[in-house]
Amino acid sequence: VSPGSYDELESLVDRLRFPCLVKPAESYRYNRAFGVKMKRVHTPDELRAAWGEAFDLGIGTMVQELIPGPETGGVNYNVYVVDGEPRVEMTARKMRLSPSDFGYPCAVVSGRVPEVVEPGRAIVRGMGIEGFANVEFKQDERDGRYKLMEVNGRPNMSGRLATRCGVDFPLLTYRHLVDSVVPAPTAWREGVHWVNEFTDTRAL
Repeated sequence: VSPGSYDELESLVDRLRFPCLVKPAESYRYNRAFGVKMKRVHTPDELRAAWGEAFDLGIGTMVQELIPGPETGGVNYNVYVVDGEPRVEMTARKMRLSPSDFGYPCAVVSGRVPEVVEPGRAIVRGMGIEGFANVEFKQDERDGRYKLMEVNGRPNMSGRLATRCGVDFPLLTYRHLVDSVVPAPTAWREGVHWVNEFTDTRAL
């Protein structure tokens, strides 16, 4: 849910399950203001405080279910869509985040995760996305299913991983938009690592 006022937040509190997450619509502004990517809240009062401090700064937020499980349960489904059809796809698993709780990925490895492909396709179709998208899932330790975390309509931090694996999404985008070359399915390598050597050192 994305409350737009204090009254709307109050009308939603009784429907929510705690703990949950308060996530920003504009992550760079939120991070500058509070020094974190998002906040976990355990009670209605914590929710009111975390939501209110962002709202007072004009930063919109979303209240989202907390999906329990280790950081290694995070998966990226990267895709390039043309006329509603996925043309190029690739998946990767998150190995470590920095900070380890709700931080940014600092180690990611390419690998096939077939369980997220069909849900990823359905999500980008349903949203009407064209071009590149990064759909993030996390495996729920309660039932083993992959749950949607968010959809990024832009290259993600570990985007160089795809390029090293043989899928150059920026080049595909450029050639499609400039030369009208429709991307074709591309073979890619598994077991390739992307590591942010500065933040991953701290995480380790």
